[in-house]
Amino acid sequence: MRTEIPVAIACISGLIIVLAHFFDIGPLTMAAEILPDWGVLVAAFAIVLSAVTLIVVHTRRLSNQREDSWNKAMSLITIGLFFATAITGVISRQHVGFNWLYDHIMMPLGVTFSSMSMFFMVTASYRAFRAKSLESALFLGAGLIILLGNAPIVEAYVDWFAKASGWIMATPNMAAQRGLLIGAGIGAVQTGLRVICGLDRGYL
Repeated sequence: MRTEIPVAIACISGLIIVLAHFFDIGPLTMAAEILPDWGVLVAAFAIVLSAVTLIVVHTRRLSNQREDSWNKAMSLITIGLFFATAITGVISRQHVGFNWLYDHIMMPLGVTFSSMSMFFMVTASYRAFRAKSLESALFLGAGLIILLGNAPIVEAYVDWFAKASGWIMATPNMAAQRGLLIGAGIGAVQTGLRVICGLDRGYL
């Protein structure tokens, strides 16, 4: 029963959403409009449950005094700040505490994360742009043309860089993006059908 009931709920919910998309039936349409709201509520409870679970796990590890206790303490402080921000935001978005937490903690953390991710992006670009084969050489050439085509000083003196950059973005790049979108769509349909049929139970 612990597995059959969640699978039945997932199958019935998926069927309702699919049938309501193709058939204009009053009860089905109403149920399809209500189900996403229920999904939001379930996700909210899941976030609270996961936060409580993290607090319990890190508290137990702190009590055992392991070597990584400092990291666990920082995780607990982060979770506490998350809850404080959420509570003050629910009370009022113009609350002084909410604005202070957002301006002095959330914004600096976001900027720090973005600046740190730039180093990983630069190293990944360096590895990708090494011309070890014909494909990587074409990738390197296309990347250089796009970079130079978007530079104002290059565009001012060599106008064909901008035209070549536009052609690369509009033709090969768009074709590759459409292929990826089609593949992702087919994969999403396949995953949805597996969930509706009860074959995919990864959510249990």
